[in-house]
Amino acid sequence: MYVNDNTRVSLKGRVHVAKYAGPLHDASTDAYLGGFTGDNLVVNSAETVLVGLMRRDIAAYIPQNVVIGTGGDLEQVSKLDSGARVAPAATDTEVRQVIARLPIVQVVYDEAADPNTFTYVAIAKPSEATTGSLNELGLESANQTLISHYVTEPAAGETRAKKFPKSTLEYLVVRWSLTLTLS
Repeated sequence: MYVNDNTRVSLKGRVHVAKYAGPLHDASTDAYLGGFTGDNLVVNSAETVLVGLMRRDIAAYIPQNVVIGTGGDLEQVSKLDSGARVAPAATDTEVRQVIARLPIVQVVYDEAADPNTFTYVAIAKPSEATTGSLNELGLESANQTLISHYVTEPAAGETRAKKFPKSTLEYLVVRWSLTLTLS
């Protein structure tokens, strides 16, 4: 028997990054120190991850890390500075300039709110992922297959990817949501 179906699978992503005061931060300020939110690009290799999960190769393809990087202005292949923001491409296979791989510490799934959305949470402690120019993030599986890629948008009037500093006085909390839909 041959069954043909025209159902299409769609995977969308959204990333939210927030900084919070660490234990040595000035206690007179609010705990929340800023952040950013944006839609990310689900890359072609996400298909490999979904197929791997369906084959039950969970150990290799389970989403495992949020990758923090500073390569938002680097060319995809040569990794040379382009002088301007280089948007993620569907063919990307890696974060261009890795600062840290943060393990996913929690998966949030709220069936009542949206049964098709999973949110992966990763946290950088004050001593981790310190940089003055975070501008690129990736979500990857246990075998480091890239699932989603995000590069910060330029500030108003600028062309380079906006740099987001993270110091040793701060925690960084990344919430990466993926929504799977059939149409």
